[in-house]
Amino acid sequence: MHKIQRKWEEEVRSAKTSTAKTASWQGVKSKATRGISWAMSQTKTANLEFLNRIVDEKKSSGQHADSHAEDGVSEGEMTHRTVGLQEMVLVCPNTVLGSEEEIRTEFVNPMMRSKSKAQRDAVIATGLIPVSFAIDVLATIIWPFGGLLEIDSVWAYSSIRGAKTARSTTKRLTSSSHGTGDENQLQLTFVPSPRLEVLEEYLAARCHERDAKLFASYSVPPTETAVLEAIGWAPSQIGGESKNWEDEQWEIAEVKDDIKAVMTKGARGGDKWCKMFEKDPQKTLTK
Repeated sequence: MHKIQRKWEEEVRSAKTSTAKTASWQGVKSKATRGISWAMSQTKTANLEFLNRIVDEKKSSGQHADSHAEDGVSEGEMTHRTVGLQEMVLVCPNTVLGSEEEIRTEFVNPMMRSKSKAQRDAVIATGLIPVSFAIDVLATIIWPFGGLLEIDSVWAYSSIRGAKTARSTTKRLTSSSHGTGDENQLQLTFVPSPRLEVLEEYLAARCHERDAKLFASYSVPPTETAVLEAIGWAPSQIGGESKNWEDEQWEIAEVKDDIKAVMTKGARGGDKWCKMFEKDPQKTLTK
């Protein structure tokens, strides 16, 4: 799976940086790859994106270092079991309202709803895999690039993983809030930070783009660069040495695109919730 992911990332990078003419084979392939990549990202909501980015609780132990050779990072003769997630630190704005327990409830409840939706989507996506495969095979003559199977597979995988993560995380958070003394508890810590104001403004700008009547606008919304500075992000390094200029610029561009995509999904979800609230406030609050 890791090698497949790396191969796909290479294809996406090649497609996005391609200068081939649209009328050429390479140009059509590049556009098809970018379209498939975009469609894959649309199968995941903002909540599902969050769940899929929570680190795995268990890692296999005793694997040889050469199994990670494609990362370019040596891990010695043997790798060791990674310590599972024990504490989740949520950085929140200074202006957040409510007590810590209320904020905790506001965090856990959406995760429970996301789990139910992810379980439903997993069933639908898994059932559509044979159909997607058949359509891709039949359409090979006129559309050799496929796409449906890849999109559906990503949808199924992310939904299954999201549902599993939500179930495990909410269970551990619940046991922690009840003080059961279970060693498998997950501690939830809230840390206010003024730097989150930049992210608030950026999200507000995305919401305004989504529905100008429902959400107020900012005269000068922050850029993706300002958001990266606020969260303290910097390009990664391998082996203590900086990547070459092209790799660094590509990484920065991808992170900026990721921020915009995730915030846009968040704005879409917020817009949907607000409109549901307008129609039926009581049902929306209890759903």
